[in-house]
Amino acid sequence: MLGQNIRQVPELQTIQEKAAELLERDEDVFSHMEQGYLISKSSYTGLKSFIYIESRDFNFDIEMIKEYLTNYSSALDNYLMNQELIKDQKELIDLLAKTIDTRCTDIGHHVVRVGKIAGIIAKELKLE
Repeated sequence: MLGQNIRQVPELQTIQEKAAELLERDEDVFSHMEQGYLISKSSYTGLKSFIYIESRDFNFDIEMIKEYLTNYSSALDNYLMNQELIKDQKELIDLLAKTIDTRCTDIGHHVVRVGKIAGIIAKELKLE
């Protein structure tokens, strides 16, 4: 179930309810449940990551689990910030093309045409 949205897994309803309860708290939490343990860790940007360990006996290194969640949260933060940066860069390029288009329609249309052709070539070459 790694990477799945907890809301889309009916078997995890109890864990979902406990996670919702833990979201209300600001601190990191280690919570014992009937069938296992739920551990949460907040990231620098405020996102909260959870890991659920199904076991009646807790013989795990809690500090290592928290470190894993810290690294996971950092990677997720970096990914989300990168996606935001890519979106902003695309918007900036679009705005520049529109600005050029309003000042000089010949050049502006050329910029749009070249962008479309570059996109077609990139798709054919299986580039993003």
